[in-house]
Amino acid sequence: MSIVQQIVKQAAATFAGHSFDAAGFEKLTALVNQLKPSDVSMPSDPESALAKPSERAAPAGYMEILDHADFTCVIFLLRKGRAIPLHDHPGMHGLCKVLYGSVKITSYDPPETLKLSSSRFYKAKLRGTEAYSADDGCHFVRPTEKNLHTIEGVTNTAFFDILAPPYESYGPRGCTYYTEVPKDVKEEELAANGYTDVLQSDDMRLLMRSGQPVWFYTSVEEYRGEPVQV
Repeated sequence: MSIVQQIVKQAAATFAGHSFDAAGFEKLTALVNQLKPSDVSMPSDPESALAKPSERAAPAGYMEILDHADFTCVIFLLRKGRAIPLHDHPGMHGLCKVLYGSVKITSYDPPETLKLSSSRFYKAKLRGTEAYSADDGCHFVRPTEKNLHTIEGVTNTAFFDILAPPYESYGPRGCTYYTEVPKDVKEEELAANGYTDVLQSDDMRLLMRSGQPVWFYTSVEEYRGEPVQV
């Protein structure tokens, strides 16, 4: 059984019926950490798998390996110097393994709505920026930790990604985009409502929903690896 097929089988067991099995997740992580570009028939440079610049090149592309009711399994392709903007993963577990190149991932814990009249502001704990390359293990997304992130391509990069349960086009698991707001914005209003932690703490950040940026879109690329099934 191929390593990709083993990963899919383990993901199906780990996330069955939108559940989460911690021991199964450890087994899944161990499998994903073994993954190599050749296992998914990736070209030597992820750039070559993306649409060419003359074809209005997208900042990123994705290859769908499996779209299952309990999880999704894809490969993202990210161009050097481009980024996947800050977004959330509501109630989801996820893992990301770089296959080629390197990325920087800046993560935040889930945001808390500020109880201000007519406010679009949220506060969230910044968890820092981490660098990942093909030599590193998985980056994790959890429902209560590092649930928001932005991913920057330091080089042309390909990374393997599993999310469970999947996003929904309509419903509570839609993808929401955010931007970080300077702390001095609405400072007087925040202080008056008791949110001094946002203003004074080094790791608290003020976020605002932004909608998907117009500059970010993805191209759908062909997955040329071995077909898999649950």
